[in-house]
Order: sequence, then structure tokens, then C-alpha cells
Amino acid sequence: MSFPFTVLQLSANIDEEQVAEVFVRINSQGKTLNQADFTLTLMSVFWEDGRKELENFCRLSRKPVKNQAGPFNYFIDPDPADLLRVAIGFGFRRARLNMPMLY
Repeated sequence: MSFPFTVLQLSANIDEEQVAEVFVRINSQGKTLNQADFTLTLMSVFWEDGRKELENFCRLSRKPVKNQAGPFNYFIDPDPADLLRVAIGFGFRRARLNMPMLY
């Protein structure tokens, strides 16, 4: 039994627009992808360590650890796309927290 698959290796010195074009062409026939999928793919190409850290943080946020600080939180189970959305919103100054007026 064999399962052939195609591998596409991109040059390390191509720019974001070329990566985006390849990404769109490859994925136009399959699952509908969103902006987070695209951005996480760009992170894999241009900042692989950052993507790994983001995914690791999300994985660790689901596991409580005793006697040390960690990302675990009883209220949220973030996915990489969730944290990416927050980081981009904050980075582009589109995520403002408004404090209610206290009288």
C-alpha cells in the first residue's frame, strides 16, 4: 500500500507576497481557510520559533501545574488563532480597553 503526496519547498528568500500567492493557489481547492490560517502559515515560514511558542503556550494553557507560574487559566482555553487575533489587534492599536468611568 502506498500513499503518495506532493511536497513543495519554498526558497528562504522569497517575499510575503510570493508566499501568499502559493498559499492561495494550493488551498483554493480544499478547506476554506481564514485569515488566521494564512497568518499562522506565514509565521511558519518567516518566524517558525514564534509559531512554536504560540502553539506551546496554548497547549500548556490547558494543563494546570502545581507550585509554579504557568499559562493555565480556568476560564479560557485559547487556540493559536485566538492569541494571534489579540496580538495583531494590540500591535496595530485596534484593541483598546476602555475603563468605565467610576464616580
